[in-house]
Amino acid sequence: MILECKRMIHHGINKDNKPCGYTVDSFTDDSMIVAEYSTGKDYFTDSTPNASPTYRKIDENVNHAINHNISKKPNRIVQAK
Repeated sequence: MILECKRMIHHGINKDNKPCGYTVDSFTDDSMIVAEYSTGKDYFTDSTPNASPTYRKIDENVNHAINHNISKKPNRIVQAK
């Protein structure tokens, strides 16, 4: 897969074409671009009754991408549904 003119390493999809929880789904060699995919139905569902919406799954994916490589933080995180 090519994203932003960079070849991505893609290994976070299981045999059923679903994202795996233990690894990010795609990333560049330098881990500066990380992609996370979701097939969950509640991906864009507000998880709080507050005035400011909270999207739990999106927050989890962002944190997962940031923690992918402790020494280098990505400068781009791509989320797809």
